[in-house]
Amino acid sequence: ETITKSFREVQPVLDLNRRLIQQANDNHRSKIPRNLATNVEWIREIKANISEVIGFYFDLSKSFSGIVQQRRSVAGNAAKGVESVRSRLSSNL
Repeated sequence: ETITKSFREVQPVLDLNRRLIQQANDNHRSKIPRNLATNVEWIREIKANISEVIGFYFDLSKSFSGIVQQRRSVAGNAAKGVESVRSRLSSNL
């Protein structure tokens, strides 16, 4: 659930950056001074969005790592439990 939520949060930011990059490319091709000046704003916004995406992926990585650790712990505890039962059974025989 956490992972799905993170992807849902990051996708709109990536989509926005795609549109901003396309607009900046169009402005660059136009060579109109006002459009070129606007590109400075677009580039700043793209940069800020990239920082936001990095934050999302950092949080996503932490969440994923936590899930993996939790599953390893559960699997390890289950294996210890099975070994304990085997030990008790063999000592009763």
